[in-house]
Amino acid sequence: MVGIAIPNRYWKVSTVDGNVITTSTIYENLWMSCATDSTGVHNCREFPSLLALSGYIQASRALMIAAILMGAFGILATMIGMQCSKAGGENYTLKSRIAGIGGVFFLLQGVCTMISVSWYAFNITQDFFDPFFPGTRFELGEALYIGWCSAALAICGGSCLLCACKLEQPEPYTYQPNKGTVYSGALPSQRGASSPYDRNAYTKRAIYHCIPHDNFEGMFLTMESKRRKGLSGVLSSLSLLCVVLDLQLDGVLGATHVEIEHHLEMGRKLLAAGQLAEALSHYHSAVEGDSKNYLTYYKRAAVFLAMGKSKSALPDLTRAIQLKPDFLAARLQRGNILLKQGNTQEAREDFQAVLEGAPDQVEAHDQLLRTEELEDLQEEAHAAHQRGDYQSTVSILDRVVELSPWDPDSRELRAECYILLGDPRKAIQDLTPTTRLRNDNRAAFLQLSTLHYGLGEHQEALSHVRECLKLDQDDKECFSHYKQVKKLSKQLDSAEELISEQRYQEAMEKYESVMRTEPNVPFYTNKAKERICFCLVKNQRAQEAVDACSEAHQRDPRNVNILRDRAEAYILNQEYEKAVEDYQEAREFDEENQEIREGLERAQKLLKLSRKRDYYKILGVNRSANKQEIIKAYRKLAQQWHPDNFQSESEKKEAEKKFIDIASAKEVLTDPEMRQKFDAGEDPLDPESQQGGGGGGGQGWPFEFNPFGSGGNFHFKFHYN
Repeated sequence: MVGIAIPNRYWKVSTVDGNVITTSTIYENLWMSCATDSTGVHNCREFPSLLALSGYIQASRALMIAAILMGAFGILATMIGMQCSKAGGENYTLKSRIAGIGGVFFLLQGVCTMISVSWYAFNITQDFFDPFFPGTRFELGEALYIGWCSAALAICGGSCLLCACKLEQPEPYTYQPNKGTVYSGALPSQRGASSPYDRNAYTKRAIYHCIPHDNFEGMFLTMESKRRKGLSGVLSSLSLLCVVLDLQLDGVLGATHVEIEHHLEMGRKLLAAGQLAEALSHYHSAVEGDSKNYLTYYKRAAVFLAMGKSKSALPDLTRAIQLKPDFLAARLQRGNILLKQGNTQEAREDFQAVLEGAPDQVEAHDQLLRTEELEDLQEEAHAAHQRGDYQSTVSILDRVVELSPWDPDSRELRAECYILLGDPRKAIQDLTPTTRLRNDNRAAFLQLSTLHYGLGEHQEALSHVRECLKLDQDDKECFSHYKQVKKLSKQLDSAEELISEQRYQEAMEKYESVMRTEPNVPFYTNKAKERICFCLVKNQRAQEAVDACSEAHQRDPRNVNILRDRAEAYILNQEYEKAVEDYQEAREFDEENQEIREGLERAQKLLKLSRKRDYYKILGVNRSANKQEIIKAYRKLAQQWHPDNFQSESEKKEAEKKFIDIASAKEVLTDPEMRQKFDAGEDPLDPESQQGGGGGGGQGWPFEFNPFGSGGNFHFKFHYN
């Protein structure tokens, strides 16, 4: 169990009691310090220097290592001393003595473990209950309980082995009573005399077999002397032991003056170099070495302030003032912090104390004036808020927050006013710092989550409500809101994933579920209708897309995405003028959008092209028609408008023109490259579009001759592919 306790990381675990709430847990053992965050990621760092460690950690290391060694020796001795072992042959007395030695080792193991674990626990509890301790407070870890159990078991086991030590039986003898001696009892005058069979004789005979004969008499006389001394001898031994232990503990725990000066010098250099974390570590060591030096506390407070940890600096400044009440620099610094925290009463006391000791102190005088100004502004702000004049309250609180940026009350009041004025974004900006300025600020986390949720920022809402539940898993309001946000967030993420996979029909069904899940927040209904419009366009369901986009546009008229999607639906429906109008309106809202500009240019080209020849209209197919549908439409129209089907000259000429258009449409729409150009607003058979040619004669006919000539009787026989 000692071997389990030593490598166990949880000798001490950080507690939330009295600390600033964080999302990470810190735990340490004798060898390293570790931290884990809310995602379950663990990071460990071994202690970099043995000499920089606290004295009790060094001593605990040594004691635990000694306990391991004692335990190993104890196991070895016990195994040899077992009666079933072959070592020592049949000499069971020798074996019992060896087993007794093993018991001594186990006792030493238990004592070393008990001292190490108890000493470590004492330092944890001492820091925990110290109101001026600025660092992270820790609780007892599971390794300490394992250590206590192992120590108790080792002590019990060692005691049992010692009690089981088998002494050799006395040699047989013949009973020869002295003359005048009666077995059943001695005369009164003889009861005090020594006898070969009294208690001392038996004790002497038993010890005789455990101790070499040469030393027996001297040892027995020593034991008799000790026995006569009785309780006084025991107490003397214990007193000597306590003195020795006290000297050893002082040597381990007490840091020398040279070491303290070294830590202070290193802290000063590292602070000047901007290495704040390393400097803080040295100042921690200096404070542990000399807890009565007010200047050390003041310097450590300066490091805390440089790191932006004003709440940690405040106890150090208070401790420095307690040690040296006339330390004006610490009072001035503490007053500045209290003023920024909005604590005007205590800040005023500090500034007045500085001015009493140094009436010409300019900074203290200026800060005292700011304190009085802050008190007046706080009263005005609360009065305006009670009148319902929220705009004036915000104006006053702007100056209040400028004077006391670390005051959560002022920020929360201003955030409330922003919400009532309909500006949730600024309310979020004010509430966010209060989660760090106030411990266990679940109300702020919940309100932040609600504000983000109302703005449609479901991921941020989910993040904040999770922080609330980390502080208290049983918070009913946070848990209820968490379930709603998580359900909606999952639906939205799933719908967007379906769109990315081009599964538009399933995505539309998912957005229908979104509207059913949250019908009371307009943002999510508008978002769902916008994305349904987009999916219908992608599925090329033109008229349904136009209707859905028009409904979404009524709910959110300035949404450029809806205007863009409806313009694309109009293009699918071959309503190019309306498509141009939607793209132009979208460009007014977002002039820098490249996609809107390109869409407008394409719609304008299609509109211009529709006023010339529209090959889709000529064949009577949709823009989404495939090649088979185009060829089928071409065959049908070619048979219908073949010139041989008409008799009069005028009808024949009209049929010729129509037939040429049908053939041109078939050529363009069945060629992927030419069709792509046409869809982009360019006629591949138009000489003007091709900048001087490409695709046929003056009439746009794709062949090198006019098969119909200039009149007369002619007959053709076509083979339709």
